[in-house]
Amino acid sequence: MILILSILFRVEAGRVEIRDNTKYYLDGVRIEAGDFTIRGENGWMRGNKFFLEGRIEIKGKKTRIYGDRVEYVRKKGGWVKDSVRIKGEIEGRCDSLFFSRPDSVVWMYGNVKINLENATFSGNEGFYRIKEKKAVLYGDVKYEKLSPETIFITSDTVIYLHSDSSFIFKGNARAKRRDIEAFGGEIFYKDSLALVLENPGMAEKDDTLRGDTLYLFISSGVDSVVAVNGKGIYVEEKGENRVEGRRIVVHIKEGKTEKVVVTGEAEGCYSETESRGTR
Repeated sequence: MILILSILFRVEAGRVEIRDNTKYYLDGVRIEAGDFTIRGENGWMRGNKFFLEGRIEIKGKKTRIYGDRVEYVRKKGGWVKDSVRIKGEIEGRCDSLFFSRPDSVVWMYGNVKINLENATFSGNEGFYRIKEKKAVLYGDVKYEKLSPETIFITSDTVIYLHSDSSFIFKGNARAKRRDIEAFGGEIFYKDSLALVLENPGMAEKDDTLRGDTLYLFISSGVDSVVAVNGKGIYVEEKGENRVEGRRIVVHIKEGKTEKVVVTGEAEGCYSETESRGTR
């Protein structure tokens, strides 16, 4: 049976029943609402609200959303609840979400996790702006990239731009790879570069590096950390050796400091015992 409610809103169902001024759509339901469709097993309508349950699929031009229940309000959007999954330009899952039709935004709540080709990032809640291709997650943010080089990043908030695959981590941001940890108020990350801002620093076992701006370059087998734009300070072996300069490059290979290069107003203080690595 097909029931046409308006030109922009159409409902198809295997069977329709009317009880107590409520229309029940049973045995397979399909709703056409503008530029997307909603499918489910059974549903009912009250006023401008439509309730649907059982194997939910919402299909748009570039995004699909799956769940067990949907509460849809015509021309506004609706809630999808229980075991929610998203597929399309981004893929992920959450406990529940609200898709807003007027501004093309998907709001995600509870155990949000987004999967990329070789990485995942998660948070407590967030949203995805479909037109801008921009995702923002809040609360206990965790990013994990496994290949080609493993890196873990945590923060309070993350902004992901799908158009250029870049991330901005804000609030207590920390990036870790092997024995290296870079930290600061904000981290910009793309490809193999992490730019650390707002009182940045780096720790590698007992060694530390501070500067106004810090770059963490990641390549196969070798990490290079650069502190620039201001007085940089590198401290080795719990303060026994230290160097300062306008630009400091620390080369780390296989988890060990290989060499430190200082340029511009360079000065240093060393203990009598030669430390590990080459200087």
